[in-house]
Amino acid sequence: EKEWQVKWADLFLNKAIEMNSQISILTCSYFKLQSAEKNSDSEKKLIAEINSSIYELIDIEWDIQNFSQFGKKNNTEFIRIQKQLFATLDSINKNKKGDFEEIRKLQIEYNHVARKCHNEILNSSVGD
Repeated sequence: EKEWQVKWADLFLNKAIEMNSQISILTCSYFKLQSAEKNSDSEKKLIAEINSSIYELIDIEWDIQNFSQFGKKNNTEFIRIQKQLFATLDSINKNKKGDFEEIRKLQIEYNHVARKCHNEILNSSVGD
């Protein structure tokens, strides 16, 4: 049982870190895109990076929700913040501008809840 808990907690933690990293990469790409010259090679490269990051986030989200289900007390809050992050990123993507500080605040909140969820997975029992 303990081996399972450690493995799933580790998988969850790795995906949470990966998610946080991709969100930072995506946010920075959006920020750079605001000052890129229209129809330039740099704009096209940034758009390609953004699309790649979005697809990567979709894959990570799928996995992380599978792992987070065992953090029963914190899972709902974790998914709520994750959805809020995605909605904020989507808004920036659609509007080509937005509140980047809001993303940072959500990331900090995401990381706090991810830590709680990780601890809960690590200390869960079969009957939980």
